[in-house]
Amino acid sequence: MTLFRRLAIPAALVGFASLNASAAPIACSSVTNLSQVTGTNSGVTCQMDDKVFSNFSFNFLDGTSNGNITPPLVPSANTVSMTFSDTGLDGNGIPASLTLAFGFSANNTVSANQNMDLQIQYEVTVAPPAGHPTATATITGISGTGTGAYNSVLNNVLHPDSMYKDSCLGAPFDSNGTLPTDSCSSGTNQIAVINHQTNFTSTGNALTPSTVNGSITFIPANANQSIVGAFDEFKINGGSNTSAGATATANILGMSNTFREVDTTSSGTPEPGTLLLMGGALVSLSSIMRRKKSA
Repeated sequence: MTLFRRLAIPAALVGFASLNASAAPIACSSVTNLSQVTGTNSGVTCQMDDKVFSNFSFNFLDGTSNGNITPPLVPSANTVSMTFSDTGLDGNGIPASLTLAFGFSANNTVSANQNMDLQIQYEVTVAPPAGHPTATATITGISGTGTGAYNSVLNNVLHPDSMYKDSCLGAPFDSNGTLPTDSCSSGTNQIAVINHQTNFTSTGNALTPSTVNGSITFIPANANQSIVGAFDEFKINGGSNTSAGATATANILGMSNTFREVDTTSSGTPEPGTLLLMGGALVSLSSIMRRKKSA
């Protein structure tokens, strides 16, 4: 019985350590596609600088305006690339901005009478960066960008590519199981960042990529700015026009969020307790020096 107890305690400690290790964020630089943080990997979180990214979910839907037309193929999570980047760090390890970009290169195009709805959401939490346990920052805003293209000659839809980008300040979005719902948790603010942007253009019959941008600035007094829920959605419509055997097309190339922040770490002025300790050290040093002189 005693031997069992001796073995049980180390085993429990090992199990606890393993549990903590599995919950620790991985480096965002090792995340290259959406499948690494969704599906069977939905509990995976990653950290870059002072940001922890978590609670990723997505919903990719196909559709048609003609029952005789085959729906388009939607992207799979392992074909949606993820790229993290920052603008460099200050002395506290805080970046002026950090960007997460999603790229689409497969099953991202619709033809005549086809449409597609792509939704991705996730949560961002500010955490002290490695080596700077007391460093803190506040998210002051999000800048959103979307890139897409369509055939302006064959596509008769006024808004072939429409982008929506919302944010929950102070908490993540609600979720329906593993799917995004574009609604904030109780007591938080939902704010449209980009709403129905339709400034995508093209020339002739060529799909020429074009970019739309939008941003939002957070007011510190409104809510806790160390947590932000981000929701991105792209709606793509191929229209119904065809000409000389060609088919109207539209596609999505990428979407991203750049989180702007301000370092709110103390300026470095010693606290009263620290000043007392420094004063006591100086008195002691002065006393030692006087003793040496008198000797």
